[in-house]
Amino acid sequence: MAQSAIDYARSALELDSSALDFGEVEDLINANPELFDMLCDPSVTAETKHDAIDKVLQESVKDFLRLFIAETEKALRCELIYCTPPDDAQIEAIKAKLMRLYDKPEVDIKMIEDKSLIGGFLLRVGDIEYDYSLKSRLDGISRKLCRG
Repeated sequence: MAQSAIDYARSALELDSSALDFGEVEDLINANPELFDMLCDPSVTAETKHDAIDKVLQESVKDFLRLFIAETEKALRCELIYCTPPDDAQIEAIKAKLMRLYDKPEVDIKMIEDKSLIGGFLLRVGDIEYDYSLKSRLDGISRKLCRG
């Protein structure tokens, strides 16, 4: 990830610095947070992201964002929320499944501990949640019993 930041900085320096207006990007994202969400969503194709930035940004900023999009397209980012830490084999199996499912060469997993899950795990990929937690299953059984 450090190399990516260096690449972004190099790209910004190579562009005409007098034409760079990142304030424009900040204003646009503040006014349209769904644009930022779409640009960060791993389920949205790079083509769709490029179309969006082509419609709303100046050329100087587009080049920088294209580099960002290219970098973010390489790795799928997700969160794995767990009660008990998974072992290396389990993590590798989850990564392999996600690489196949999302057609990505890499998967970056942010690990988050949450004892309230009781057991199992919750996996978040963009706006999609895969809930394999014991808490969720017990809540489902409880709802069924209460309905009658």
